[in-house]
Amino acid sequence: FPTDREPVLTVAMSPDGNWLAAGCTDFSARLFRTTARKSTQSVNLLLGHGGAVTAVAFTPDGRQLLTGSRDGTVRIWNAGERGPAPPKQALLGHSGPVTGVSFLPDTRTLAAAGQDGSVILWDLLAPASNRAARRLAPGEPRPPGLDVAAARPRLADRADVRVTSPDGRWLALAEASGGARLWDLRAKAQTACELVSRERAVVQLGFGPDGRWLMAGTFQGTALLFDLTVPEPSASGVLLGACYSPIQCVAFSADGKWVAVGTADGPVWAWHLKASDLVAQASELAIRNLSHAEWRQHVGDEPYRRTFPNLPDGD
Repeated sequence: FPTDREPVLTVAMSPDGNWLAAGCTDFSARLFRTTARKSTQSVNLLLGHGGAVTAVAFTPDGRQLLTGSRDGTVRIWNAGERGPAPPKQALLGHSGPVTGVSFLPDTRTLAAAGQDGSVILWDLLAPASNRAARRLAPGEPRPPGLDVAAARPRLADRADVRVTSPDGRWLALAEASGGARLWDLRAKAQTACELVSRERAVVQLGFGPDGRWLMAGTFQGTALLFDLTVPEPSASGVLLGACYSPIQCVAFSADGKWVAVGTADGPVWAWHLKASDLVAQASELAIRNLSHAEWRQHVGDEPYRRTFPNLPDGD
C-alpha cells in the first residue's frame, strides 16, 4: 500500500479486516481498503494534525478511526468516507506527543498515552460541552495496549521490546542489542528459545489475536512469521517478505486474517494469512483451473487436482 514514500510510524487494522490505517511523518493518516483489487484504490488521506501521526486505532465497531500525534492532540475520523476527510472532532489535553490511543472495554471511553508517561481518558458519550479530560493518577492502573514510548525510527534509539500473547501463554522479547527470544510461561522449565539471531536486529514484535502467530520485524526490513502451535516455534519461522527498510510497527486484524507492517521509507505491507480465503478470492477472479502442463510447471510432481471444483479444467 503506497504512502508516497512517507515514513510510517504506526499501523492498525479495523476489526473486520476491511481497512488498514497508517500514521505518517507528513502529519497525515491514510486509510486503505484491503478488499480493493488494487492497493492504490480506496485511499483516504486524513489531514488535520500539526505533527507526525504516531498512534492509530479503530473503534470497536470499526466505523471510526482514532489518531494521536506529536502535536499533542487526538482526533476522531469517520473511517468509511472517501477522499480527503476532515476530522469529526479533536481532543486536547496532552502537553506533548501522543504515543498510543485505544478504547477501554466499556467501548465509550477513549484512552490516550503521552510520551511523558501520562494517560488521559475521555467519555465520548458525554455531551461535548461536558467532555472533560481525566488524567490518570500515577498509581492508577494503565489500560492495556497503550504504548507510552516514543516511536523509534533508528536502531540506536530503541530499547527492549516486550510483548505477551493474548492468552498469556507466551512472552516475546526483542533485545536492544538485536535478536529475539520466546518464553512459554506455562512450561515447568521456563527457558527461552532463540527466535531470531542478533544479526537480524529485531525492532518490532506482535502477536495475532488468537495467540497462534507471532510477527517479528527487523531493522533490515524482513518480516518473519512464527507459528506458536507447533512443537518448536523457533523452527517455524517463515519469511513473509523483504520490505527493504526498517520495520517500525506491526498490527494484526481482529479476526487474524491480516498482518501489516509499516516501514521507515513509506510503504505499508500487508499479508493475508487465511489460505481458504485466498482460494475463495482467487476463484472469483479465475476462469478455469490449471492445465496439466501448467500444473507440472508450477507445482511439480504432486498429483494433479482441480483447485477450484466449480471451474472447468485447463486442458
